[in-house]
Amino acid sequence: MQMTDEAKELWLRISPENRAAILNSVWCSTCRGTTSARGDKMTVEKRQIVIRGACTKCNGPIARVVETG
Repeated sequence: MQMTDEAKELWLRISPENRAAILNSVWCSTCRGTTSARGDKMTVEKRQIVIRGACTKCNGPIARVVETG
């Protein structure tokens, strides 16, 4: 996964269990349900981690925002 240094620093502050849970509970608008994500790019916007990638079921685009405080 491609990630900025700032995103990597914030992401690694999250426990491995919670990181897995985040990537395994993503809404896919194509599947119309919760699925897991293949993250392709991770950035930080307004102190929030933004993960962009694809649904592991249909390969449709996904985006997940993780609030960091």
